[in-house]
Amino acid sequence: MSKKEERFLRRLSEFPRNKMDEETKQRMEATISDEEKQTAFLVKGKEQITMFKKVAAVVLTVGVLLAVILILPNQLNWNQSTPSSPEDEERTQNDDEVDQTGDDQKEEQDNGREPSDETKEDNDKEETKENDDTIPNPDAENVLRDYRETTEAIFESREDDLRIPGFDSKRDMVEHVNSVMSLEHGRWFAETYFEEREDGLFVIPMDGLVYLVEDEAYDVEQLSEREYQVIQERDSEMLGHIKMIYQLVYDGENWVVDSVDSEDVS
Repeated sequence: MSKKEERFLRRLSEFPRNKMDEETKQRMEATISDEEKQTAFLVKGKEQITMFKKVAAVVLTVGVLLAVILILPNQLNWNQSTPSSPEDEERTQNDDEVDQTGDDQKEEQDNGREPSDETKEDNDKEETKENDDTIPNPDAENVLRDYRETTEAIFESREDDLRIPGFDSKRDMVEHVNSVMSLEHGRWFAETYFEEREDGLFVIPMDGLVYLVEDEAYDVEQLSEREYQVIQERDSEMLGHIKMIYQLVYDGENWVVDSVDSEDVS
């Protein structure tokens, strides 16, 4: 009970009872009772609100802890079980091998000994493996020799009616020469020198290809890492005074002929 209510009750008890009729006293007592009930209700409501906040905080804390307990182990297991790609595994293995080789060599040097033959061999293998991705320089003479031998064999295999046995289409010819020609040059070769008919592939009569003369002078020029050209001057009654230009390209596996051109020499 508040101090205000206590003072009110004390004053009420001091009133002369004979001067207040019964109805007035009942109204005053009812008023006091209502105020007490209202005060008790407010106090109880505040207590319930406080209790609800405490319970909500506890529930939220428990929920966060449960989420951490359930999610964290799954995340760790996923990271441990995620398979690495073949490239990552190979890179890791190569790094381990390089580190081990370096450690062995360093240990031998620290002990005052020269690296062993085995260590040197391992180092040479690593250097060779690193150089596998580099593009080799072309053996221009050998590339153009394979080009000549392949095409000459095709023309020499023609039958009396000019049919090329074993070939049914120009596509077959392009696939056959792709070991010595680029795809573009192979298509040019098939379109220029052959005719496709219902009964097979036939040679078109015309002048043949002009090949490199190996025992005469020629120049090799690098245009890029994947492109070279071979230049040779030819001077004859049949050809005239010309400059033959053989373009060589690297197709990812081999050096092949990409084009054959000629220029007049004035």
